[in-house]
Amino acid sequence: MTTYEFLEIFALSKSQQISLLQWWASISFGLIALSHIGRKQLNLSLVILIVLLYIGFSLAMLAIFFDEIAISNKIVLLLKDMESTNEPGKEFIDFMNNKGFPLWGVFGLTISFIGTFIGSIFYVLYAYKSNKK
Repeated sequence: MTTYEFLEIFALSKSQQISLLQWWASISFGLIALSHIGRKQLNLSLVILIVLLYIGFSLAMLAIFFDEIAISNKIVLLLKDMESTNEPGKEFIDFMNNKGFPLWGVFGLTISFIGTFIGSIFYVLYAYKSNKK
């Protein structure tokens, strides 16, 4: 494969990661809205089903996300090992070595994921409990 093909796959992988996170966040906020609007219809079996499906879906999404990260990391390693890496590939490798993904970005994504995950589950349980009063 050429450097350009590796760079294209890397860009597609990063785009897939962003799309996956946006889709998951939309599902999470949709779950909160569903729980708020439909709180009177929530019963224990429905709450258990919603929470278990959301946990399973989130774990599957996380597995896919980490798989995409592994693909991106592998491409960077392959580009570093290529002897015939041309100028765009060298510039990309220099950028990844010097900048990469900032630590504060990783921290922010981690906090956002955990907060959204816990907050979504908490709100479903809160909506169910507040309806019982």
